[in-house]
Amino acid sequence: MPTVPSSAPPEPDDPARRRLGRLLGLLLTCVAVAAAVWFGLTAGVREDRIVSRVAELQSLPPDAPASPGRSTIAGLRLASLTALGWSPEGSRVDEVAGRAASTVYFRRGGLGVALTVVSGQPVPPERGAVRMERAGVEMFRQTTDGRLVLSWRRAGRTAVLSAVGVSQPELMNLVVGLTPGRR
Repeated sequence: MPTVPSSAPPEPDDPARRRLGRLLGLLLTCVAVAAAVWFGLTAGVREDRIVSRVAELQSLPPDAPASPGRSTIAGLRLASLTALGWSPEGSRVDEVAGRAASTVYFRRGGLGVALTVVSGQPVPPERGAVRMERAGVEMFRQTTDGRLVLSWRRAGRTAVLSAVGVSQPELMNLVVGLTPGRR
């Protein structure tokens, strides 16, 4: 004959059991924080150094052809720089701190610029980067290995434009041109 479970009265509140629960909760929280810090330290590139690492990679040559006209970089649709006299030269995709860094290279005369979109959430500006604004577009300027580097947010992502020998005002104009709705 099946037994019917009886409803047992609730157990009295046990202070020792509550203390043990709190202690275990605190211990698990500490382990989670330690694991997060460890993974952050071993990721290779700190989040606040991603823009510098991208600029270093932009100095490498392209390893794939670039698509002419309007293009998509890392899922972000961008206007072509062709209308401003820059021709697409090639592209490459690298990984920086676990993020895809998709770069398109452009050339005009003997000068070149590199445009990278970094996947994931926007990265913070690096320490020492100078905040600037043009036509409502906030950007950050820094120099990495002789490259003039501008970074800004575009549609919730970080974009990085860099060059050697191209003036800061011209790079700023390119950033504004690449950021629709801000002009």
